[in-house]
Amino acid sequence: MVAESLDSEKAINSLTRINRFFYSLLNPFLYRYHARNDVELSALQHAARRDLPGVIEHLVDAGVSLHSREAWFGYSFYRRSKYDHPIVLAANSSHANVMETLLDKEELTSGLTERHFSDIPEER
Repeated sequence: MVAESLDSEKAINSLTRINRFFYSLLNPFLYRYHARNDVELSALQHAARRDLPGVIEHLVDAGVSLHSREAWFGYSFYRRSKYDHPIVLAANSSHANVMETLLDKEELTSGLTERHFSDIPEER
């Protein structure tokens, strides 16, 4: 397949935009590519900022983890706030549809443990 020989998410995305046939054929491949490869911009964060719950669904179904370091920090060389997780971005932007989609994903809450909350200050 031609898309497999391309070396970037941007190149694959360009190919999906040729026509509807290519889009329907390659869009699922593009989500799987994102799930398997490091990219500069986290699609999870992009979808949360722009109120795109369908994109969140496709990414999680393709294997993107909601607990990965990239979900919290993105793929930046710069130090980012810990609160860049898609659910926080969606909440800050009042994107209820994205928040609902994320909360409906069992993976988001099933893997949480005490250590995920260890740096939250206790109330006095």
